[in-house]
Amino acid sequence: MLPTGTRLGPYKVLDLIGEGGMGQVYRAADTRLDRTVAIKVLPADLAADQVRRERFEREARSISRLEHPNICPLYDVGELPAGTDGSPSTGLFLVMQFLEGETLAQRIERGPLSIKETLDVSIQIAEALAAAHRAGIVHRDLKPGNVMLTRSGARLLDFGLARDVPGAAGGDATRASLTTQGTLLGTLHYMAPEQLEGREADTRADVFAFGAVLFEMVTGLRAFAAESPARVMSSILRDEPARVSSVVPVTPVGLDDLIHTCLAKDPQERWQGMADVARQLRWLQSSLSAGRTGAVAVSPVAPAGRKRVGAAAAAAAIVAVVIGAWVLSWVLADPAPGTSVRLHASVLPPEGNYLTGGLALSPDATRLVFVAADVNGERQLWLRALDAPRAQPLAGTTGASDPFWSPAGDEIAFFANSQLKRVAASGGAAIVICDAGAGAGGTWSASGSIVFQPHQQGPLMRVDAAGGRPEPATTFEGASANDTHHLYPSFLPDGRHFVYYVAGAERGLYVGVAGESERAFLFDPDPSLPSGAAATPGVYAEGGHLIYVRDRVLMARPFDAGSRSVTGDAVKVADTVDYSPPGQAAFATAGPLVIYRPRQHLPQATLTWIDRSGHEGASVSVPPGAFRNMSMTADDRVLAIDRNDAQGVSSVWTIELDRGPSARIPAAYWSGAPVWSPDGRQVAYSIAADSPPNLVVRADGGTGAERRLTTAPAIHYAMGWTPDSRTILYSAFSTDTGWDLFTVAADGSGPPQRLLQTAASENDASVSPDGRLLLYTSDDSGVREVYLSQFPEVASRHAVSSGGGLRPKWRRDGREIFFLSRDGRMMAVPVTSAAGAPPATGAPTPLFQAAIFGSMYAPAADGRRFLIARPALATETVPMELLLSPLRQ
Repeated sequence: MLPTGTRLGPYKVLDLIGEGGMGQVYRAADTRLDRTVAIKVLPADLAADQVRRERFEREARSISRLEHPNICPLYDVGELPAGTDGSPSTGLFLVMQFLEGETLAQRIERGPLSIKETLDVSIQIAEALAAAHRAGIVHRDLKPGNVMLTRSGARLLDFGLARDVPGAAGGDATRASLTTQGTLLGTLHYMAPEQLEGREADTRADVFAFGAVLFEMVTGLRAFAAESPARVMSSILRDEPARVSSVVPVTPVGLDDLIHTCLAKDPQERWQGMADVARQLRWLQSSLSAGRTGAVAVSPVAPAGRKRVGAAAAAAAIVAVVIGAWVLSWVLADPAPGTSVRLHASVLPPEGNYLTGGLALSPDATRLVFVAADVNGERQLWLRALDAPRAQPLAGTTGASDPFWSPAGDEIAFFANSQLKRVAASGGAAIVICDAGAGAGGTWSASGSIVFQPHQQGPLMRVDAAGGRPEPATTFEGASANDTHHLYPSFLPDGRHFVYYVAGAERGLYVGVAGESERAFLFDPDPSLPSGAAATPGVYAEGGHLIYVRDRVLMARPFDAGSRSVTGDAVKVADTVDYSPPGQAAFATAGPLVIYRPRQHLPQATLTWIDRSGHEGASVSVPPGAFRNMSMTADDRVLAIDRNDAQGVSSVWTIELDRGPSARIPAAYWSGAPVWSPDGRQVAYSIAADSPPNLVVRADGGTGAERRLTTAPAIHYAMGWTPDSRTILYSAFSTDTGWDLFTVAADGSGPPQRLLQTAASENDASVSPDGRLLLYTSDDSGVREVYLSQFPEVASRHAVSSGGGLRPKWRRDGREIFFLSRDGRMMAVPVTSAAGAPPATGAPTPLFQAAIFGSMYAPAADGRRFLIARPALATETVPMELLLSPLRQ
C-alpha cells in the first residue's frame, strides 16, 4: 500500500479509494496540471505474475485506443520505482481521470432504476461499447460494477479482460496468447454461453452481458441467479430468463423485447452489434418522451374483487401525481376487469438529506411522515402529501425518531431528546407527552391511549395522549419472566389488542392487551437469527395480513383480526428491506399502500487530522466508511473504530494510523463501541450475539481470545479504563434511571460494581491519567453537561461545561480536558488537581469549529492535534419504495 504523500513523478498520492485482485486505486494530485486523478497500481508482488502484468499492460493499450465521452480516459502510464511499495522490484501504474459518483452496482443496490433513468444510462453504455467494438476491442467483463455514474453521465471502466475482436486488422498477438480457447474470463452472472463453454467470444458476448446488465437495471434482480456458481452456469446455458415485463409490468414492450433478444443463447439470434442496440434504445427514448404509450406492456396479477380494484386504482392515482409517472397514469386509467395491478415507485428524500429513523403512512393513506437527516446527522420529521411534489419539514421536531400517527390522522407522535412528543400534522409547537429514552416504536388507539417502548428495552408502557405518567402496558412476570424487552407495538382494528415483538427465550410476535398479563403467541418471524438479535414490527394491513420482516425480506402472512390468529402461509411483498437487528425494520402500511426503505443510508465519513487552530492535516489512508465510535491508543499509533457494513451491521476494526492497514476484530454478531486500555494491549467493546449489547475484552491488541465480562438483559457500553488497565468503566441502561456508570474487572475476576447511579443519565465516562478524577456527562439539568468528580469515591461534582457539552476526553498528561459544545465547537479546559483537594478548571476556550461526523474525535497525546471523523462530501440518495399491494382480498 502506498503511503499518503508518495510521489510518482508529478503525481502525489492522496488516499486509497479501492482495491481488488488487480491492485489498488488511489486518488492523487497531478501537480503539473493542478487536477485530481485516479492512479491504478499493480504492486510489485502482483506484477511479478506474468499473466497479471500482461493484462495490466493490455488494459493500458486498450484504453489508449479509445476516445469516447462515456469511456474513462487514460492520461499516463509508468513503473513504480523499486522500493516504492516496500518491494525491491518494480510495479506498474495507470493514471486515469478521477470520477466522482457511484457505480451502477451501488445504484442498483438501492432498487431498480426508473424506465427513464434506465434508458438514459443504457444508451450511454451501449454507445461506449459500440465505440470499443469499432476500435476492434471486446470488453468481456461488462457488469454494473464496471460502470461509473457521474454528474456528466455514465463512464465505462476496467478493460483488464478486453481482447481484440477475432480476425480484426492490427490484432495484438499478446492479447491472443492470454485468451486461449477453454479459458473462462469475466464475471460469472454476465458471461455469455459461449464464454462458459470456452469458445471464442466476439462482440456479441458483450451484447449478452449488456442484456444481463439492462435486465438488472429494470428489475433490481439478476437475470441468472442461483445459490451456487455451478447452478448459475447451468442457468445461463439452459434456462430462459424471465421476461422483464413479468417482473415489472409497466416495462415498455420494445425494451422488454430488446433485453430478451440480447440474452439469446445462440449468438446468431442476438442483436449483431451494439450500435444497433444503441439506435433501438434511442428510438424507445424518443417514443416514450413523445407520449407514444402503445409501447407499454402491463401484466395482470392475482384476481381481486371489483370493489378492491377500484380502491387500489383510486389510491394509485394519487401515487401517480407524487412520482410524476406518465406510465402509471396510463396504466391505471382503465384497469382490466377482475385484476389488480401491482406497481411500485420511488419516493426520494429531501435534497441534501438521507432517510433514517422511521416512517409512517397516515390512516387514510394520503400522507407520509418520515425522518431525514443532513450530512451532519441532524434529524427532523418531514411530511409529504402524496399529491404534492415534495416534502416539507415539521418545525420543532429536531432529533426525531420513530413517528406514528393519531387515529384521526391530525397529529403525529415521535421520540426526541429523551421525550415522547406530539405535533399537529398542520404544523405548530410540539407538545411533550412524557419522558422517554430513544424509543422503539409506538401506537395510538382511538380511545386516546398510546402504547410505546420508551427505552429500547424492558416492558411496554402506556400513557394518555394528552400527557401524564406512563404505566406498564406489559409485564415481565409469569410467562414473561424470561423476556428481555418488548418492542414495536401496533394496535389492531379493535383499538384494544396490539401486536408486539418479544425478545428473550420466548421471542416472537404476540398479541396483548394493555395492562393485562395474558398474551397470545403468533409466530417467530425470523428464527434464523441469533437469540436476542431479531426484532421486527408486526403491522396489521387492511384486507387481513400481518406485515413483518424475515431475513431482510418484507413478508405478509394472512391474519384474522377478529380471532387474532394467523390463517395461512406467508408470502413475499418486497426484497431487501432495511433491517439492521436489533433495530427496527423500516416499513409502513395504510389502506392499499405499502411503503418501505430498501436499505438504510449509511452516511460516510473520512478520518482526518486537524490542529488546534482548525487547519486540516493528513487524512488516514483508509476509504470513507460508515464509522460510529473511535478510540486511539496512548501512543497515537492504532485506532479502534466500529463501522457498519452494507447491511447496517456493526463490526470493530483496528487501523494502524502510520501505515493505514485495517483488520476486523472477529465477533459472533454485532460488535461496537471499542475502547483501548491505557497500555494499548487490550480493547474492550460490546457484542450483541445472544443478548442486548454486553461487554467483552480482547488482549494482545485485539487479536487475543474474546472474554465475556457481562451477560445482563440490558445494554452495556464500554466507556474507559483505570490507568493500570485492570478495570473497565462502562455505562448500563435501566428503565428506571436511564444510563448509569459501573466498573468491572478486565480479567473477569469479580462482579460489576456500581459507580454512579442517579435519576439522570450519566455517560461518556473516563478516569484521569493519575487515577484521581472521574470525567463524565449528566443530563440532570435538562441539558448534557460535562462534570468532574473524585475517583474512585464519587461524591461532590465540579461543572466543566456551561450551556451543554458532550464527548469529553483527557489530554494524556491530565492537564487539559476537551469536549464538544452543543454548536459543534471543540473546547479546551485547563485542569489542576492535588491529592485530597477538589479539582480546579479554567474557563472553556473554543479551539475550532468543524463538522465532526457523529461527534467522533480522538485527541493526540500532546493535545496539539485531533483525529476527527469528517462527513464525506457526497450524500447518497436512497429512496423509499411505495407500492400498491396485491394482498388485498
